[in-house]
Amino acid sequence: MLGNVFSPAYYAARKRKRGVAALDHCTMNVALYDRRSPRWALTETAGPSLSPQELRIGASAMRVEGSTLVVTLDENTSPFPGRIRGEVRVELGSVEAQPIHLDRAQRHRWTPLAAHARCEVTLTEPSLRFRGAAYLDSNAGDEPLESAFSAWSWSRATLSDGRTIVSYDVTPRHSEPGSILLQATPASLLPLAASIPCHILPRTRFGIAPRVRMDTVGRIETLEDTPFYARSRVHGRLFGEPAVAVHEELCLDRFQKQWVQFLLPFRMRRGRAPGLLGASLRRLWGSR
Repeated sequence: MLGNVFSPAYYAARKRKRGVAALDHCTMNVALYDRRSPRWALTETAGPSLSPQELRIGASAMRVEGSTLVVTLDENTSPFPGRIRGEVRVELGSVEAQPIHLDRAQRHRWTPLAAHARCEVTLTEPSLRFRGAAYLDSNAGDEPLESAFSAWSWSRATLSDGRTIVSYDVTPRHSEPGSILLQATPASLLPLAASIPCHILPRTRFGIAPRVRMDTVGRIETLEDTPFYARSRVHGRLFGEPAVAVHEELCLDRFQKQWVQFLLPFRMRRGRAPGLLGASLRRLWGSR
């Protein structure tokens, strides 16, 4: 992330003054949901290396080779010490996606760059290799997310006929909620004319009530359960057939709470700057 929108240091800097440099708060976020050895990395650094061929954040990098995105990972995990090292290769395909505005003021843009992709993951730490369906998108904005939205919900599911169904529901602060439905194949990315029911999932441990678009909902596997964000694998039915959706729910009202900002450093590392945990303690003490 170029400008880590979930960084407590970046959030505090934005509150203090205008014109904070986004590139002073960058991170490569890696989440590995392996039952034997789950790992999470989110190390914030300043001054990424940018060129037309490569982006380097800390010791990790990504580059495009033809129609393949190559991600080289070399990350320290948190909150428990560990490493994630290896390579991810994402076959992007040839479909060109255009930015989609998420808000009425057109200050936030979402681009589903490769909604129907394939990937191969080869890790040396931990020793792991697999391949499967993949997805790549981009979010960009001219103001902080919490300024424009109170929440959003996103999901994608691949059907047996090869289509990938993507849904994006946003709750803007200054206009009516909006919903985007897309269907992607190796050769196309088109708006989806059909409607999909919206189901409210059981509340998470931290009280978030995720919303997912499927015909029916069955088993739910929770992957991330945090005070302001939840990620799940949702089993159900979509267009009359069994489907598994990867789902994310983001609550930006909760993200702004002081106690949430205090907890965030426990999941993050900070490179080339004072520790985030110490900064949070100082902010909390100074507000009393």
